[in-house]
Amino acid sequence: IEREVKNKINSFYEVEREGYKYIGQNFLWERDKLTEIRYGNGTSKRKITLPEQSDYSLANSFNYQKIPLFYPQENLFHNSRINAKSEQKIYELFTPRNLYAIAILRDRIQKIHREDLKNLFLFAFTSAIGQASKMVFAIERRNKTKQKKKEVGSWVIGYWMPKNFFENNAWTCFETRVKKVIKAKREQNKIAKDYQKVTSFEDLQKGGDYLLVNQPSQIFLKGVGGNSIDYILTDPPHGNRIPYLELSMLWNSWLQKEVNYRDEIVVSEAKKRNKNVAQYNYLMAETLKECYRVLKPEKHISLMFNSLEDRTWISLLSSFDEIGFQLTKIETLKYSANSVVQDNRKNGLETDFIITYQKTAKNNFSKGKLEIVDLENEKEIIAIVEELKADQLKPFQIMNRVVTELLTRRKLIKITQLIKLIDNA
Repeated sequence: IEREVKNKINSFYEVEREGYKYIGQNFLWERDKLTEIRYGNGTSKRKITLPEQSDYSLANSFNYQKIPLFYPQENLFHNSRINAKSEQKIYELFTPRNLYAIAILRDRIQKIHREDLKNLFLFAFTSAIGQASKMVFAIERRNKTKQKKKEVGSWVIGYWMPKNFFENNAWTCFETRVKKVIKAKREQNKIAKDYQKVTSFEDLQKGGDYLLVNQPSQIFLKGVGGNSIDYILTDPPHGNRIPYLELSMLWNSWLQKEVNYRDEIVVSEAKKRNKNVAQYNYLMAETLKECYRVLKPEKHISLMFNSLEDRTWISLLSSFDEIGFQLTKIETLKYSANSVVQDNRKNGLETDFIITYQKTAKNNFSKGKLEIVDLENEKEIIAIVEELKADQLKPFQIMNRVVTELLTRRKLIKITQLIKLIDNA
């Protein structure tokens, strides 16, 4: 790949200064105008220069319509939550120059005969294209202090295209990812054994090590026999937090994957998809019924969940209870690295709840339904919140303590009401 396409792609970023030619690495665009170029000159430190006429001419010589190779033509679903507009096409997330470079890379990778190697390089390719898009913002401030030199940011969330962005050398983006993948594979090989992959659940029962399934859970589980699974660990879509398949369109379109948007269990603000809370709750309940059926008696299911949406939260936990699962443990799992949303959204949950249930012969009906309580009438809980806030616990820590305490009492609350209580305590 390097031998056949590197030089051609790098020629797209050529910078000539004082009779010498260099390879540009980062091109700063501010309000559709090229304002700065960073290039390598044989040292570890990149040189910064203002663009010259030859740089403008080279950048403007590329045109979407003149690219002779495949690139995705799909329109995004209109969803303001992820900054996606229905009139916007996937290819418009890239400059014409980078789109052509990426198309060359994809075309060459597709010619690899060995399927495992092809998939390895496609993995690196898809992990690189976000950083080669127009969604890489320029970091102008750190801790409210304006930077002397703008830093190269990264693709952060959704399909937001900032007015000031860096167009990064596509070959460098790809090469960096390949090196990271190779390093990870080498580390993996030190500890890995020869695991046996199988193609069906029946083969898994016969002694296979793992089965990878790319299918909606509510559909796949119907083909699994009852009382056949020892443990279920699931991290389902958390309501309206992340519309996974809409965001995955960036990669699926380049890979030319057929995507089953209809059966995705998610809440989406893309009206065209008709993925509302009611449908989400229904599909989640249907999936949990299948989980109960396939789980062996007395075995457990653990669910990771993180949502601030009242209806989603109450419906999910009520479904567990109504199906017949017994609550056995509530824990919290802190993330190894927070997202931008967690760092900036007020009262964002900085942990997942891990809620573990057991399939038992007993049922919950003798206990009655989970009670949805009004926090204003829960004087003891109000006192706990005030005490925890006085101890300077963070909002998410208070939420964890209160929700855990109430669930053990078979009570549910509206998360929005708890947030308001914490704010006013």
